[in-house]
Amino acid sequence: MHDEIVESVGIDSIDVEALARDLDALRAEIDASLGPEDLEHLLKIERWGRRCAALGYATAWIAPNLVSWSRSASRPASTSPSKT
Repeated sequence: MHDEIVESVGIDSIDVEALARDLDALRAEIDASLGPEDLEHLLKIERWGRRCAALGYATAWIAPNLVSWSRSASRPASTSPSKT
């Protein structure tokens, strides 16, 4: 299968050095555009993630847990015969 993908993409015709230069240039452009606002946004998202994790741990013992409960978890498994 791998050979089919290589043939269909034409991976042998890719200029790896040019690709590496383009990716390095793109990385440098992105790094140059980052500023304090981006760091603050990243830290804010990290804080939200920690709050959500804490809320999950704090409410994990509640049954039924309305914070982390989903409709799919409450449905019984299908008893209909499978089509084969």
